[in-house]
Amino acid sequence: MDKCKAACLESGLPRTCDGFLFQPSEKKCFRKASIEPSLCSKDAGFELYVRSDPYRPPSAPAVEIKVQSGLLSSKSCSAMMRDPDHKFQSLWAMQGWSVRHRGEAGCWAVDWAQPDWFQWVATGSSCGQTWGNNLNAPTVFGFAESMTNYCNLNGGNGGDPGGACMSAGFNILRIGDWNMCRNVEWMVCVVEGKASYDRGDRSREIRFTHPPGQLNIDDFNSRPGWYIENDIYYLEVCVLNEMCANGAEIFTKAEGEAFVCEFDAALWAAAGKALTWL
Repeated sequence: MDKCKAACLESGLPRTCDGFLFQPSEKKCFRKASIEPSLCSKDAGFELYVRSDPYRPPSAPAVEIKVQSGLLSSKSCSAMMRDPDHKFQSLWAMQGWSVRHRGEAGCWAVDWAQPDWFQWVATGSSCGQTWGNNLNAPTVFGFAESMTNYCNLNGGNGGDPGGACMSAGFNILRIGDWNMCRNVEWMVCVVEGKASYDRGDRSREIRFTHPPGQLNIDDFNSRPGWYIENDIYYLEVCVLNEMCANGAEIFTKAEGEAFVCEFDAALWAAAGKALTWL
């Protein structure tokens, strides 16, 4: 507990700390900012500690976000990623396929010993593992049905994205214990060409099986409070927009057209800072 308090008070943290949640059973702490105790839900498995000293860092500045609609773009992606009330925030829950509610820790707060998950991910430290295929080949992104169709039209033979794309010789994410943070770890490995360290550098080429510029925001927003597998594609595209210096190029790509991300660590760090304020 004392270590948790000391870490919260420590200067130079990557984000402010107005207090923390302590989980006695796991002896873990989760740093929190902009705490409103009256809005917190009760959970016997956690204890909330709020700073009361006069020198604590200021809370995050309020950002005015307009409701997004129409087709997805680089600008709307950036806005939705920074909107605390947008459905995107619900996809970052600790447990995959569960919904993250406002004020709950994101999946990036996995370990108190790893205070900046975004910086850690950028190093590619998690890349030396099997994500599905680890071929020196392009990686496909898209809806479940669009990936299946694209891969089957390009030499595959399967009834789902995993079977179709792996039989076609493309890389695709297929792992257990999934959550959005694990998804992003894989994405960073792909764009940095580090999908499997033990097999050498991998291809950095991405192929979108549904054009990102044709993604309909209104359809995504039509399922409030829950999400389906295809909704993940929207967030994947917007995460790429936040980590690639050439992110705006994503929205000009046609089905199957190659895209190679110019990974920008500073841009990604800024996105991480924005997300952890929420």
